[in-house]
Amino acid sequence: MEIRRVTDAALHSAYDVKVGTAIETNASRQAPFIASWVVIEPGRATTPHRHDEFESFLVISGEGQVYGDAGSEFIEVGSLVEFSPFDRHYLTNTSNTDLVLVSLVWRDPYAAAAIAGTPRRSTLAAREFVISAPPTPNGDLHLGHISGPYLGADIRRRYSLMLGINAIHVTGTDDFQSYVGAKAAQLGTTPDHTADQFSARIQGTLQSLGIETAYFNRPLHTQSYCDGVVELFNRLVSSGAIYEASMPALYDAEDDRYLWEFAVSGGCPNCGKTTGGNICEDCGHPNVCTDLANPCSTYSSKEPVVRQTKRMHFRLSQFQNDLVRFHEERASPPKLRAVLEQMIARGLPDVAVTHPSDWGMKTSLPGYDGQVLWAWVEMALGYLVTLNALSADAGTPTNTFPEAEITQFFGFDNSFYYAVLFPALYMALDQAKKPAISFVFNEFYLLDQRKFSTSRNHAVWAHEFVEVQHPDLIRFYLAWTRPETKRTNFGIAHFFEVTKSEIIDWQNWVIDLSARVLKGFHGTVPDSGTWTSSQKVFLAKLQAHIDAIASCYQTATFSPQTAMRLCSELVRATKQFREENVHWAGLPRYFGEFRTAIVLEVTAARLLAMTASPTIPVFCAWIWQSLGDEAGMGEMAWPALPPVPPPGMAMRQLGPLFVETSSRQDTDMIA
Repeated sequence: MEIRRVTDAALHSAYDVKVGTAIETNASRQAPFIASWVVIEPGRATTPHRHDEFESFLVISGEGQVYGDAGSEFIEVGSLVEFSPFDRHYLTNTSNTDLVLVSLVWRDPYAAAAIAGTPRRSTLAAREFVISAPPTPNGDLHLGHISGPYLGADIRRRYSLMLGINAIHVTGTDDFQSYVGAKAAQLGTTPDHTADQFSARIQGTLQSLGIETAYFNRPLHTQSYCDGVVELFNRLVSSGAIYEASMPALYDAEDDRYLWEFAVSGGCPNCGKTTGGNICEDCGHPNVCTDLANPCSTYSSKEPVVRQTKRMHFRLSQFQNDLVRFHEERASPPKLRAVLEQMIARGLPDVAVTHPSDWGMKTSLPGYDGQVLWAWVEMALGYLVTLNALSADAGTPTNTFPEAEITQFFGFDNSFYYAVLFPALYMALDQAKKPAISFVFNEFYLLDQRKFSTSRNHAVWAHEFVEVQHPDLIRFYLAWTRPETKRTNFGIAHFFEVTKSEIIDWQNWVIDLSARVLKGFHGTVPDSGTWTSSQKVFLAKLQAHIDAIASCYQTATFSPQTAMRLCSELVRATKQFREENVHWAGLPRYFGEFRTAIVLEVTAARLLAMTASPTIPVFCAWIWQSLGDEAGMGEMAWPALPPVPPPGMAMRQLGPLFVETSSRQDTDMIA
């Protein structure tokens, strides 16, 4: 017998609370678990976390609340709580005395590996709002725009629909952005005409690439949207979260125009690189314009002047700790959390939310006729207005989100707005209910190693490129080169090289497969016969493909780039499998093995169509029709198992969907 005691002196800090280990696993004791004594002081909480062990804990003193993927529950003396590997959880002490529990933790590597390889949702949402950042209608969309939020959101929506979720893609145009007014001045027209002109082009471009939007918001023409935003803004003013203050601001030295966003540039106070007003594209950190190094006005060459200006401000600085907890609870991408930590180290500023301007959404505040609501605050509040209008929930308070999963797609340069400003505004409206938002961001997409630029006309315009290239070739290449964790590059020669060696080669394989079934089996898929060991292994590979590619469409591991490479590997492995099994052909003794090989190859083609369809839907529908289903894929469910074809399924010999072209004819697409 051995008795061990855990004293206060033996307690150490872990997960933000006091922990003492009583029994540890080691070679000499061969203990199958770790037993720990956990003390959570009144008002304290553990850090939200997940680990690869199983864990059970028993409450022996106090009471509190436990939070997990499926929600939260009250716990008290005698409560026994169990977690599987990778379940996110944390505990809060809601009492006036210590919350004490005994924790048992043990590892099962095989179970953990199986769970880690199975994409899971905390709860399978009945619906999902997939939101892509609204483009500014000061120009059409180039491939740099498409490669990020818009194609990403469409891929996610299509995958969620296959899971049986009512997923809709919500976007629109950012009609009241200051850049719209600047573009109108450049064109010699009005901002509303400019917004209408380019908004129509943007919608047409998205449609031409198969990017479907269930709701395309036009703030300029939606009065209920404007009224709802102003109502929420007034609530924030009434609560004190938004307040009036006179702060330094920049003005042009010649004509005294207010300088912000497009109208000023200078050195970023965080990274030092040249940036515009309010946000740095390179590092993602905000600025207040007056803190720019060597600021320059776009209106004149004279050095801007500083003047005290009365504006409304948001108390962003008060939400630093809440924002950290918000992103920990949602397991936001590491880079977003790292940037937030850097911003907090600098100190989050209170930000001006109204600005002197003649273009933008007006507030109802007295004395602010010459100022407009900052478009980013309008957008944040507008999401609440829009999603509640689209929701079927009766009586949902307008200051909270409806019950749904929300997936937000945006570019990294807008990280401050989506990951910091927006959540803080939602917390200010309702501290008790934080929205279940998942974030998916992308880095910059380059054109010949330089940033796509509308102003410098350095771009490949999507509406022009889709006139000469099939939309699915474009979707495939943009997914293949998507800037997910670092900047990536579009090159016209590389476009033709990759599409020829990959997706067009996939097409040739499917055509060849159809021809072999038509010739060797009178156009119908045979029943499988005798199975060899390698054929059983290949079927297992098909199952592994399902599990691997599913993770590429999950928000936490979203990667169309990886998904397309997995599809490439599926085709490569299948062609290798075909070469291995072609020797059975023509040998009566091994006709059963040959039939099984053909069935498995058709299964692989069907699996390619199902698992690649969120990214390249037209091509996948073509595959499906080539494999015998004239009706197409329709509302196809995500496969749980490899889709083995039924015996006798008729194949069809369809002509190619893609025609190989030369890169020379499209070099003039690069402006």
